[in-house]
Amino acid sequence: MTDRNTEMAAAPKWRFEYNLNTIVILLGFAGGFVAWGATWNQVQTETRANSAAIERLDKRLTVAAVATVFHPVGVPLLMTGEFLLSVSNCHS
Repeated sequence: MTDRNTEMAAAPKWRFEYNLNTIVILLGFAGGFVAWGATWNQVQTETRANSAAIERLDKRLTVAAVATVFHPVGVPLLMTGEFLLSVSNCHS
């Protein structure tokens, strides 16, 4: 055997380099965090809007449930224009 076969190759020294790949990776991470923040903000905004819409629907259903009581004349209140006016006033 020769000496060349018994020698071990030295491990290369690690060094940090700034190159195009490094910049692309760092920008990708930053862009991912920005996109996550924007998505989270949109989800929170839509959740608040849906909660408000559910509250409005709840008020309308409450008005409709109360309005199902028959009018003194015997015509259901739902058939009259009073119900439509009361429902349209619920939006405020």
